[in-house]
Amino acid sequence: MALPVIKSLFLTLAILPWLCVAEKRYQYGEKVDVFMNKVGPYYNPHQTYPYYEAMHVCEPKELRYEPLSLSQVLNGDRKVKSGYDVKFGVTKKNSDLCVLNIQDDTILKKFQNVISEFSYYEMYVDDLRVRGFVGEYESSRYIDPRFRTNYSDIFNDITINIAYNNVTSTIVSVNITTDRHPPFDLNNEDVPFGILIKYDVIWTKTELTREQALKRDLSQRTSNVRAFSLLNSIIVAFFLTSMAVAALLKARRDLQLPNNEKDLPLDVGVGIYALPRFQSLLSALLGVGGQLIFIFVSLLIYKCIWYYDHTEGAICIIIILLYIVSSFIAGYVSASYYRKMHGVKWTRNIILSAFLFTAPTMSIWFIINTIHWANSTTLALPYTTVLIIIALWCIFGFSLNLFGGILGKNVVKIYDPPFGIESTPFIVPKQPWYKSTIIHLAFGGFGFSVIAIEIYFFMTSLWERQVFVFQSWILFAQIFLAFWVTMCMSIVLTNVQIASKNVYWWWKSFFHGGTFGIYVMLYSLHYYFKRSNMDGFVQGVTYFGSMFLISFAASVMFGTISFLASFAFIQYRLSKSNFAESIELEETKQLESET
Repeated sequence: MALPVIKSLFLTLAILPWLCVAEKRYQYGEKVDVFMNKVGPYYNPHQTYPYYEAMHVCEPKELRYEPLSLSQVLNGDRKVKSGYDVKFGVTKKNSDLCVLNIQDDTILKKFQNVISEFSYYEMYVDDLRVRGFVGEYESSRYIDPRFRTNYSDIFNDITINIAYNNVTSTIVSVNITTDRHPPFDLNNEDVPFGILIKYDVIWTKTELTREQALKRDLSQRTSNVRAFSLLNSIIVAFFLTSMAVAALLKARRDLQLPNNEKDLPLDVGVGIYALPRFQSLLSALLGVGGQLIFIFVSLLIYKCIWYYDHTEGAICIIIILLYIVSSFIAGYVSASYYRKMHGVKWTRNIILSAFLFTAPTMSIWFIINTIHWANSTTLALPYTTVLIIIALWCIFGFSLNLFGGILGKNVVKIYDPPFGIESTPFIVPKQPWYKSTIIHLAFGGFGFSVIAIEIYFFMTSLWERQVFVFQSWILFAQIFLAFWVTMCMSIVLTNVQIASKNVYWWWKSFFHGGTFGIYVMLYSLHYYFKRSNMDGFVQGVTYFGSMFLISFAASVMFGTISFLASFAFIQYRLSKSNFAESIELEETKQLESET
């Protein structure tokens, strides 16, 4: 296991441009490999089990497992060669696969339960994934329990429809249908009995390539809702941009007033650069935020270039690679801002930036993986794979983080504002309720509202087996507007805070955007209990553990964006301030009067 994992991890970037075009060419009558993969409840997409271990339907005498790469292991694949006899271009009808023997009521009850959970199975023809339901279930659940009946029928005769390109001799698409033959009724049979499992193979010529066929299917899934959502985002962005521009113009106008007309204590920047508490933690959050922004943007670019890449689990291994490589960004950004904050405890800062996101991720991942191991699901990663990934991060990721921290410490200069740093504690005047911290943090919902529709489609693709249609220009516009709205909102709120004689803007400016993750987590709760049909302990732990990490990442990422916008705004105010000159002038006049 270790050698394929290491090889696939390091060679993924090298072979990335060819992942989506590696299609096998066949000769007429050549055998096509068919693998059975996994089975599980339809509404619990991450609670799947190895097919033959869970079903024992037409199980071969010898299970021949297909060697898996790291991307396939991360995807939860357990591919085993099946007994289906499929040959390229050869149509088959009424072919017998096996006889499923139902020996006792226990086995019958097991199949009825599987069907009642709307379980589906997953198989691969060539390297194309195809899914089908085990059976159909009908329950008169709204009738009085005394007269309630449940009907479970198993699909014992399926049709494998394969479209192929006759010119390139490649398989283009595959799907399974069950409407040619009626299902087998499990309710009116006395055990023991046998079920004859049969299948048809229908080949259809097409002039499309695999990418063209996939593009055609996805074009039918596009939604106009996302275009209307973009219009809403533009309106919100215009509103907040206008407020941010007004704040900047007011600041510039105030700075151009004569000194005797200025409200010097704060309007020109006095006390604004009072150092924050927990400097190491804040700078580490900024470093991790910069790292996550890099990963997020890189994934968007990857999906734009290789959108039709059908390689399962490729996105997981790319995230691992990007996270390891971008550890340098986390160390550098964290150290550079820690330097600007006049920090001195460098060892703690570097360690904190390295483990601030990695430690929670590894801990939650370990808990989820252990639960899946205890329940024998396919999502459980071998611990050798887990240890190898951790070792790679420790060797390369932590080293890059350390190197970035050292570079940031020595390259970035200490920032000294024109008037110096406020060292004495500043007493903040009492603020009205509408300027309280809670009200300010609630404005994080603006950024969430901009891409709420995209988040919904993302959730359905992640937890409901829907396909996320990547409309590049809409998605990029939505994300750009979400970032822009967060920046403008942070500038406006920071300006309001400074104008109210409140100099403690550092952490608040971070949480102006950081509350984005809170909205994501609240929406995930609504989605789980109101929009989905997921249930069970295994699926619940997987869902809430994953959504916590996604919400945490969103908080750090948008918090970093809002902080950088506020920090740039504060530096703009300080750069335009001539308060230091006015102080020197006052001291000169006082000295002349004493003389």
